[in-house]
Amino acid sequence: MSERLCDEVGDQLRREDTRELIIAWCRCLLDDKGCLDEASCLSLRSYFIEFLVHIQISLPPDMGVEARNDLLERERQRGMELRRSGTIVRIWRIPGQFANVGIWNTADATELHAVLSSLPLFPWMQAQVTPLATHHLEAGLGSA
Repeated sequence: MSERLCDEVGDQLRREDTRELIIAWCRCLLDDKGCLDEASCLSLRSYFIEFLVHIQISLPPDMGVEARNDLLERERQRGMELRRSGTIVRIWRIPGQFANVGIWNTADATELHAVLSSLPLFPWMQAQVTPLATHHLEAGLGSA
């Protein structure tokens, strides 16, 4: 998208505040066109759904070292893209396992599935996904 088009989408978003426009506006950043700063896009991600995602990887024992290293490097690169875009909000490794747990932020479960399946390790992945809702203590609604 051109910078002008991104500006037009941003203006429309301020007037209409629709989910489709939020997604389109964020696409400007995700397409690396530089028309949005990362903080603006990440603040819009609050309109999306947070998921707790636990990922366990089981690579075949006969996978060659070179193939494994290449796969892990491609996974690292894709993970960094998702981190920069705000899709992966936080991620932790689980000591003693080839596993991680993280907070992922997408428009819906369908988008989350598409993102997970874009990971190079997806064929060897088992993922447990839990959609999250804001707790009243996080929202500042109470002191209970």
